[in-house]
Amino acid sequence: MMTTWHAILRPLRRLSLGVISVGVSLGGSLGCANDPTTGPIIPLAQQYWQLTLNHHAITLALTAPYDTLQLVATPRNPTGAPLADSGTTTFTSSDSSSVQVTATGVLIAKKPEAGVTITASRTIGNLTLRDSAAVNVNNVSTIPRVMTLTLQPSQGDSLNHSISDTFWLTYQFQLYATVLDANGDSIPNVAVAITVPDTTVLNYKSKLNITLVHQPGHTMAYAEATVYGVTRTDSAQIIIGWPLSSTVSVYPLTPKGHTTPIGYFDPGDITVGTGAIVAWENWLTGQPIDVVFDNPAQAMSVDSAAFIFPNFQNNIDLTYHPTTCIGCLSTPQLIIPQEGGGNIPAFVQDSVCIGDTFSDADGYECENGQPYWIGHARQFPTVGTYPYHSALYGTTGVITVLPETQVP
Repeated sequence: MMTTWHAILRPLRRLSLGVISVGVSLGGSLGCANDPTTGPIIPLAQQYWQLTLNHHAITLALTAPYDTLQLVATPRNPTGAPLADSGTTTFTSSDSSSVQVTATGVLIAKKPEAGVTITASRTIGNLTLRDSAAVNVNNVSTIPRVMTLTLQPSQGDSLNHSISDTFWLTYQFQLYATVLDANGDSIPNVAVAITVPDTTVLNYKSKLNITLVHQPGHTMAYAEATVYGVTRTDSAQIIIGWPLSSTVSVYPLTPKGHTTPIGYFDPGDITVGTGAIVAWENWLTGQPIDVVFDNPAQAMSVDSAAFIFPNFQNNIDLTYHPTTCIGCLSTPQLIIPQEGGGNIPAFVQDSVCIGDTFSDADGYECENGQPYWIGHARQFPTVGTYPYHSALYGTTGVITVLPETQVP
């Protein structure tokens, strides 16, 4: 069974991707075909690329035949095809008092435990690769009949979230898998392996069950579990969509040949989802910034004052003037006051201290309260392209609004 999930976020501006080169020979100083120091080129089909176990998440019982399971480790080439190799695989257990593993890979449950790691290691030539499996052991009187494994969000089939364009943070969410018996009840204390092979869009940290999102796009998640001798698998298509909130900062830039800085928009061009809120914050010292839209009628007012940075704060109405800090963090927050739509008149850098007054002139310290920077925002409910500029400085930006899940 395959489930489609949807998550909404803004791509990070800085993304480093590793590059692996296989079987490539470059001329010049890197060596030639007749270089005696260069070893023979191994055909791609014969290259040792990975070692894979036949099971990665195993749940055993203490009663036969559910107390044992055969592990098989297969060496594979870059295409995933098995390698014809006569080498020997070494198996080890992180807790042999709970789960023993024989030299041939047979698991034997000894006592109840969770999270025992079985590691398979195999050397071909001078390369050693490993794979591992997680094992749980339960002391159960009746072995349930395993029916299905379902990979899905905690509630429903959709996973809709938004993230502000916080460049030094990635959005996080969790993946959930459930094993059901013949009655549709969840089987407790089972080991489940979840993997996301393509790390371009997101990176799944299995030990923490946290998925770090990198950029919009499509990817697949896979789950597998072998419970009391029965193996089940599931997969889910995950669509990481455009953000529903984003922040544009205005920074000073002194043009060549000038002595006075101007304000420029960073990032100048952004892509957001339908209905997104875009906020502008001024980081110019003592200088105003304005935002003039080519089509101001499409820059709608924001329904209520809201936290835009960071995205995981609750909404707050400034008219309440709370006496205590709500959802405080160690870093300043951005607050959007209620106002009309259209162009944003010139505004200077400003802040407010909820719960106290500022203790210094520059506003960076709030003696007993929490400092919040004040920005200005507009909402964009319609798909389209919305250029804007600053009449004060001539700098420009573009907001592109797309359907949330219309991603590469």
